[in-house]
Amino acid sequence: MKSTEQHGEAGIASVSSDGRVTLEPQRLKALRLQRGLSQEALAAHCFAQRLCVSIASIKRAECGRPVLYRTARHLAQAYGVPLEGMLAGAPASLLSAGQEAQDGAGSEPQEAQDAAFAVGDGAALRSVVVLTIPSAGGAADLAEAMRLVAQFGGLPVPAPQAWLQAVFGLPRAFCSDAERCVECAVALRRRLGAACGGIVVRQGEWADGALWWPTGTRPAPPVHGPGVRLPDVLVEQTCAALLWDEFDFGLLAQEGAAASYRVLETGAAESAGRPRRPLIGRYAQLQQFKVILDAAREMQCGHVVHVRGVAGIGKSRLVREFADIARQWGFACHESGALDFGAEAAVSPWRRIARGLLGCPESEGPGAAGAAQDAAAWAEGLLRIGLEREQAVPLQVLLGLPQTSEQALVLAGMEHGERRRCTVEALRTMILHAAMTQPLVLILEDLHWADRPFLDLFALLLPLVSGAAITWVLSSRIDGDPLDARLRASCEDQPLTVFDLGPLRRAEAEGLALQCGLGDEDYRSQCVERAAGNALFLTQLLMSPQGPLPDSLRHLVQSQIDRLEPQDRRALRIASAMGQQFPLPLLREMLGDPGYRTDGPERANLFKSPAGECGAFVHALVMDCIYESTAPAWRRHIHARLAGFYRERDAVLWARHLGRAGDAQAVAAYLQAIRGQMAQHGYESATELVAQCRLLDMCASDGHALEMLAAEAAMRTMRNPEALASYGRARSLAVTPQQRIDAALGMAAVLNVLDRTEEEEALLDGLHEETALHGSQASQARLLYLKGNIYFPRGDFSASRQLHGQALRHARLGGDRALEALALSGLGDSLYAQGRMVEAHAVFADCLDLCEAHGLVSIKASNRFMRGTARIYLGRTAEALDDALSSADLGHRVGNRRAEIVSRLTAGWVLLSMARLDDAQAQVEEGLAIARSMGAARFEPFLAESLARIRFAQGQPDRALSLIREACEGVQRLHLQRFIGPWLMGTLALLSDDAQERSQALSRGEEMLAAGCVAHNHFRFHVAAAEVALLLGDGAGAVAQAERLRALAGEEGPCPWVEHHARTVAACARWLDVPGEDNREVLRTLRRQADEDGMALVMPRLDALLRGE
Repeated sequence: MKSTEQHGEAGIASVSSDGRVTLEPQRLKALRLQRGLSQEALAAHCFAQRLCVSIASIKRAECGRPVLYRTARHLAQAYGVPLEGMLAGAPASLLSAGQEAQDGAGSEPQEAQDAAFAVGDGAALRSVVVLTIPSAGGAADLAEAMRLVAQFGGLPVPAPQAWLQAVFGLPRAFCSDAERCVECAVALRRRLGAACGGIVVRQGEWADGALWWPTGTRPAPPVHGPGVRLPDVLVEQTCAALLWDEFDFGLLAQEGAAASYRVLETGAAESAGRPRRPLIGRYAQLQQFKVILDAAREMQCGHVVHVRGVAGIGKSRLVREFADIARQWGFACHESGALDFGAEAAVSPWRRIARGLLGCPESEGPGAAGAAQDAAAWAEGLLRIGLEREQAVPLQVLLGLPQTSEQALVLAGMEHGERRRCTVEALRTMILHAAMTQPLVLILEDLHWADRPFLDLFALLLPLVSGAAITWVLSSRIDGDPLDARLRASCEDQPLTVFDLGPLRRAEAEGLALQCGLGDEDYRSQCVERAAGNALFLTQLLMSPQGPLPDSLRHLVQSQIDRLEPQDRRALRIASAMGQQFPLPLLREMLGDPGYRTDGPERANLFKSPAGECGAFVHALVMDCIYESTAPAWRRHIHARLAGFYRERDAVLWARHLGRAGDAQAVAAYLQAIRGQMAQHGYESATELVAQCRLLDMCASDGHALEMLAAEAAMRTMRNPEALASYGRARSLAVTPQQRIDAALGMAAVLNVLDRTEEEEALLDGLHEETALHGSQASQARLLYLKGNIYFPRGDFSASRQLHGQALRHARLGGDRALEALALSGLGDSLYAQGRMVEAHAVFADCLDLCEAHGLVSIKASNRFMRGTARIYLGRTAEALDDALSSADLGHRVGNRRAEIVSRLTAGWVLLSMARLDDAQAQVEEGLAIARSMGAARFEPFLAESLARIRFAQGQPDRALSLIREACEGVQRLHLQRFIGPWLMGTLALLSDDAQERSQALSRGEEMLAAGCVAHNHFRFHVAAAEVALLLGDGAGAVAQAERLRALAGEEGPCPWVEHHARTVAACARWLDVPGEDNREVLRTLRRQADEDGMALVMPRLDALLRGE
């Protein structure tokens, strides 16, 4: 270990006058080499983490030359170590957990680590106040100076180039350390006069039994020497700012580093005892809140109250007072808040709110029995408010409740947008149900920590409950406040009141101090003055018997810690690693003390009074101060033990603690946790874990796996550009051909969704040879499937069918059931598009059987309506209707809106052909509404065609003609000629009585058929053209159209739908030539058969004529 003098010299030397810092070259090189990085690779790693570190800066730092403070900070972040541990001359113990683990600290026997953990308190860095006298005096002066230092509670320590140096805050810190240090400086100057000129008071750090300076954040003091005359006492600005009410300070007439120091001009104030435990008074805000509650109760209206302020200003205490008032006024009050990291970090803030709204008490039973009791309470609560299953299932995910296998299947098929919509509706139902019986106050604290999914959900919910007697009370720090960025627009339909909390007014602060009940009036007045309106500082100051406002919050917290018993100090450090909220049973287990109580930390105002078996820090800043002052080895050990506890209980917390422990298995744990979240459809949580895992050092293979998961989560939540970027990173990190192939195929899938098919095709073509040589059967199947999907919209159905057939073969060889189902789906689509309905039906049936056997809900939702469509042409109309209606219901339940639209369209066709006009109209109009709400304009012309036929059958020919004309215009505008152009042209020709329009429609339809299109256009156009010919008395023309219709069946043999309509056309043509009774009876028989088979209104005008005879 270096000596005190060495630490002092190095600390001062490692910062230059322009604010640059000097890092320890050997330590930097060791950090880099331990990670197996070259300087170029390190620069690339920093760039990937959005850190500004150039190769030149790395070379400069490793040569021991000063670098920008920003560069040093970014290097520390890249290595995952504290900056202080990299500074020249810093104690080696300050190096991060990850560095020490790699240096071999983890090789210490576990028993030795546990023993050290059991007896120590884990302190590493201590904030101290340092007094330095550069001028030399005689032996008598030195003896007197050391006596005065001891009198004021200082500890003399050796220092180079200084006559005397003393530290205040050792071995125990007190709130008065800064004040006593300055008073000591004043006494020294008075007693010794010129013998001790140029005294400097500043803040330092104590570690490993040595003093050093946090040089990255504060420059060295001005130098006292020949030709330079400094004031008698200089006080660093950070210390002086805390003592404005006790001393007078002036500016130093120098520039540069000297600007960070102030000149002490007067003496100190008197000190006295200190009270504790105050309540914070915000009387104006309380009165206004009462008015808000009164209006909510009388007018049954909503209101949003937003409490905003800096850390420690008193937001939480004010919100608690609001809650007390609300309960006294008869409001039901439910509280929750966002957490940064802890035992409940992975649970939505809505869980606590929901527990209160549903009346679900916390289970007190042990183990599985308690879990079952809790689950039953939740189930009863959800049942009581009457949630539909589509709402209850995603709500259970939000609340962190277990899912049944059936519920998991429903969730698997739900799109992200539908899950969110159902979740919002469920929250709305739950809240409004509670508000019906009692006005509500719902409290959400610390929104600056809330993640984006929570804020997005909350923004959607707010306007939906604005009409009820619900008062929202929100709190946030100014830094990170989401009000303007995410929430204000959602408050337009209800009043919004923002309380921007500033410092307490003098009268309020005095009232707060008086309620504390300790000390005399003079001392309370002194504390109020020194606190300057900061509620947290005033509270801490009134509780501390040792002095004024401390030099920093960290020093204040340290002073409170030092008053506690060793077991309490250990408890604080363990809890700080758990998070702001922590389970008390786990804390006791970590302490090895089943009977431990938190009375000591509560009295020191570091812990809140526990709520049941859940403990909490009074403020996140307190937790942070304790955590940062804990020795890195201790932090590692705590996190390692916590990881062991959560290993079989909570994969997310297991991974997080392993990461903070610097464990080599952390990345693998994160990957497991991410996969677990995605399996439960928690894609937002998975994305958050990905961001955390990216900060860890990992091999390229793990990096590839992480980016693949990140891409999948992004695709699931419709963040396709992010997904493409993640697949690109995964491709660059791939270490095997298979990994490169998988990433490239992912990129191709995203490009397809983004309609960048030319880029997709180029990527797949370039990948073909590598996949054939090195790819798995599944990879080859996926490549061929994606390639087939490119050819389908181009109208090259033969090529599409061939590629999907090859994809099916590879999928079966590889045993990948999902890819097999997708390949069957693509194959069925191409067969349908070519008019091979028997084969298409068989393929779709196989696809659905596979989906049913393996729980492939999403693929099933996209294919059942296609089996129904094929069944129409096989003459199995009733079965087709069942498929279409069931598919529409499944699509609605799982949130597959596209599948629901096409299913309702298919149901409309069938119901119309069955002459069930009202039912058909309901299905078509519902499909139109969904398509318009989604902006899915390409489906509207198809649906409009069905609606036109319905209107015609209902006796509204003018409206029908208007609808089909609009639909045909839509086909042209949206370039849907290959998909439905001829079908709609045939319908226009059928419904129009204008000879020119009819002729043009038929000619245009023929041109589209000749250009190539989906087979259903041939079926529908030829039937419509034949019907038009019969209406015009052209029997031969009608028969010609019927024969062309029959020819479509090809090698498949007769198609029932085609055969029925061809026979009907032929019979009508014969009747036109020979209108005898025999031919008329044939027509009657065919019409009865059409009614029985559900094909009555496929030829509506002819059917009307036949029925009218």
